Amino acid sequence: MAYGSDDKKLSKKEESKVLTMLDEYFQQALADPSWREAREEMVQCFDYKENRQWTKQELEDLRARGQPATVNNQVKVTIDRIVGQFTQLKTRTVFKPRNGDIDTPVAQAMTDIYSYIRQSSGLDFEERDVVEDGATGGFGVFETCIEGSDDDPLGQEVIVRAEDCFNIFPDPRSRRYDWNIDARYICRAKWVDQDYAKEMYPKKKSQIGSLFTDSGTSQLADIDALRGEAYVDYKRDRVRLIEVQYKESEQVKKYVFSDGKIMEDDDVDAKLLAMADQAGITYETKEDREDYICIGVFCSGILFEHGRSKRKRYSFDPYFVNRKKSGAPYSMITTAIPIQDAINKRESKALALLTLNQTKAEKGAVADIPEWQSQNAKPDGFLEIEEGFFDKVQIDKNLELAQSQNQMHQQSKQDFRLVTGVNPDALGEKSEVRSGVGIQRKVAMTGLVIAPIFDNFRRTRECLAKTIHDAVCIAYTAQKILTITDNPKESRAITLSNETLEGVKQTKYDIIISEDQDFDTVQEQQQEIISRALPQLLQFGPEWAEFLIEMSSIREKGAMLAKIKEMRQAAPKKDHNISYTAQLDRLSIVEKVFLYQEMGMPPQMIQAMMQQSPPPTQILDQQAQQMDAQGKAQAEQAKLQAEGIRQQGQIATEQHKHGLEQAKMGTVQMKAQAEQQKSAMDIEMSKMDLVKKQMEISAAAMQPQGAQIGQ
Repeated sequence: MAYGSDDKKLSKKEESKVLTMLDEYFQQALADPSWREAREEMVQCFDYKENRQWTKQELEDLRARGQPATVNNQVKVTIDRIVGQFTQLKTRTVFKPRNGDIDTPVAQAMTDIYSYIRQSSGLDFEERDVVEDGATGGFGVFETCIEGSDDDPLGQEVIVRAEDCFNIFPDPRSRRYDWNIDARYICRAKWVDQDYAKEMYPKKKSQIGSLFTDSGTSQLADIDALRGEAYVDYKRDRVRLIEVQYKESEQVKKYVFSDGKIMEDDDVDAKLLAMADQAGITYETKEDREDYICIGVFCSGILFEHGRSKRKRYSFDPYFVNRKKSGAPYSMITTAIPIQDAINKRESKALALLTLNQTKAEKGAVADIPEWQSQNAKPDGFLEIEEGFFDKVQIDKNLELAQSQNQMHQQSKQDFRLVTGVNPDALGEKSEVRSGVGIQRKVAMTGLVIAPIFDNFRRTRECLAKTIHDAVCIAYTAQKILTITDNPKESRAITLSNETLEGVKQTKYDIIISEDQDFDTVQEQQQEIISRALPQLLQFGPEWAEFLIEMSSIREKGAMLAKIKEMRQAAPKKDHNISYTAQLDRLSIVEKVFLYQEMGMPPQMIQAMMQQSPPPTQILDQQAQQMDAQGKAQAEQAKLQAEGIRQQGQIATEQHKHGLEQAKMGTVQMKAQAEQQKSAMDIEMSKMDLVKKQMEISAAAMQPQGAQIGQ
């Protein structure tokens, strides 16, 4: 078997007893009402994610009403957001020893083994599949299997896969997250083609063939309501193989050695005890009850294989997003499905109201009713009404009803985001928030709501790491060389000796799941640790740097310490001790060079520091004083120049003022002269008027005399 188990030959009575027990376990898991309901809900969640959100009856009703079967798939958008956020998280699983530095190399070897299994299994992609199952239906499963056999020259390998969550039927009474603690059994039901089943179990060919000839014995006592499944699928020529992993306990005798090793009675012989006595290692024995795993595979009355496994844990590890009090899983999608139904139905109803029109008319108002309905459905249709009935026909556009349905549709979308916790900002959609800081805060709140989902996956990683260690203890039995390609530029080879593998099996670990920076190689991680710590310690002297490396868990630290000691020995030695007290900023370049040489600084560093070294402080002070004096003189000179310019401006202003006054006086004189000339001219004109008048008087006087002479 591929689980590290011992398959023993059973008698018919024992085989019948085992078969009855396995069938009873499977029937209990299959018929449990809480898990049956959970599986039905999971099927519905997966259907909604894959856009199957209307039942057949609903589709028929919509088709009869002429209503569109719209699907506004908020479920898939939400699941994609959760899975996308998960893929951005970088984590690192580390095995820490409980016994301190003694087991540090062994713990580092187990960490390397885990990294190798992670890369060989493609665990990044398997984890994403499990998270998607969990985000959709609330339940995902890992399987840690052992491939190969002890006879294989390449040895056995440990592989981790994502198992179909619908194939797993756990103990319904289990309530712990890690079902290795309290689950009595875990079942897996898987469909296999008849031909392949015969190839897997060639000794059972005839019994497998009989399942397809006698349908009466092949049916389950209680058929699974999930898919109506039975033990045999006659249409597709398949059988349903049921694998049951269950726990049994027995009284065991253990040897506890003084060096910390614990071995079971079967692994201890007289030679080993004698060697322990020679080495001075004491031991004591104790009786204890211990659980172990048994594995059986059957199908409808046929027991294909059964045996006791060497493993201490189930090969399956669960991922629960949420759990009911009954232990059954559920997801956020389960609680949001009624709102998704409301979104689809209201959007469909609103579209129907917008596209379908109702007509109310008096009998005889429409001659051809089918033609009327056809034209009424067209945007450019021509509606003909009988003469005299125009006012007796009414067409309802349903616009108000469509608007109300659309408003309720928008409210349902908001309610969906409230239930799932994924707001529009986290989905990159437009919202009322415009500030970048505000959007970041709302996205952070989304992370707060779905944080328990990722915190549960941390618990799954811890369970998976324990299961991987359990499988490694069985699969890795001889010396191995692992090639780890976590660095895309180069790979590294890890040699696991028999002694190291034995230590890996015996050591107790604490498993640390870290969300810090995920380094490509161990060397990068060591460099990061050293670069952070050394600057803080070197100020106290190189001895503290050696102490830091000595107390760390850095690999190959012995070689690093040897290199540091070699560098210290190569440095020039001082034949005297002198204490210096000086202000470096007040020393000249020559004084600084002497001081650095006395301190043992390398010449290259002294040269580099001198190239960037500023002048002493007193020289800088003198230069500052000179610049200050020059600045004051320039300011005084500028002040004098400004005063001279101001005085010149005043003189020019006075001269301009005097010129204006002179011009004003000249204007007054000219005005006076003009007035005098005008007065003189007025007098002359008066004189001329007077002479004229006198002449007129004289002429008048002379006219009568002339008349007399004429007579």
